[in-house]
Amino acid sequence: MSDKSQTTKQHYVPVCYLANFGTDGNKGRESTVYYLNIVDNKRGISGVESFPKEKGFYDIDSLGEDKDVFERSFTQLEGEFSSCLRKLIGLVVVNASERISDKVLLPSEDKSVFAAQLAMQITRTRSFRDWLIGNYTQLKEGLSKFNLPEGTIPEYGADDFRRLHMRFLSSFRSQNFYANMFEDRNWAVLVNHTGVPFVTSDNPIVMIDSDPSDKTPQSAASPKYGYYFPITPQIALVILDKRLLTKDLSYCDIYDDKLVLGNNYRMLMHCTRFLFSNVDFNTIPGFVGEKG
Repeated sequence: MSDKSQTTKQHYVPVCYLANFGTDGNKGRESTVYYLNIVDNKRGISGVESFPKEKGFYDIDSLGEDKDVFERSFTQLEGEFSSCLRKLIGLVVVNASERISDKVLLPSEDKSVFAAQLAMQITRTRSFRDWLIGNYTQLKEGLSKFNLPEGTIPEYGADDFRRLHMRFLSSFRSQNFYANMFEDRNWAVLVNHTGVPFVTSDNPIVMIDSDPSDKTPQSAASPKYGYYFPITPQIALVILDKRLLTKDLSYCDIYDDKLVLGNNYRMLMHCTRFLFSNVDFNTIPGFVGEKG
């Protein structure tokens, strides 16, 4: 493969997903979305191909002409993710009076495939890499208090963290950890009946802490942690431990703007740089435009 054919600007949130938040509905790669840059509070509208992406985000330079192998593999995986999204969206009956069941009739095998896609998505973002960097920094600072000999803790730079991130993405154990966790838990399907849309971000799967008063360090698989994932402006998933949510794929209809705004604020507090919506952020009532 020649360098000219390599993908230099690499997305870490699939276009097929962002298109669900298109200003005129899902038009595929032709979709446009409203964005909010929380770094400088800049707001506007742009094509879904424009972001979120970074130059060489997944590149492994030691592979030479094949350094973008991860980015090319994501192209195939995103096709599968797109199918999962379309299937779930197609099964959600928005009008409660038209439902024949109080749960979304998603077959177990499709839930399993979807869970694997969610596992890949939660670990491929800039936010996840920043989490790795944060853990390294905390470890380095913590161990330094024990006056360990110089050189015990290696110095990591941007290339080292990229390689570490790629090891996570290619690790069956790490992907299986998240996939099994998502599949084993119960899912609630939120249906938004308000005039305020769900928004999403460059970190679209975020953690929910069901017990903020408990400050003890715990695994991402701890029962106290759930996960929130907006799928469209009207549909979102909440994934919870079975002790907190007893029925799988149950509908949860939302008629209160405050509940939607609370989830949107959750996205704001966990995003890296960009929020996305199908409507102008200046028209979303009560929306906080920047962190703080």
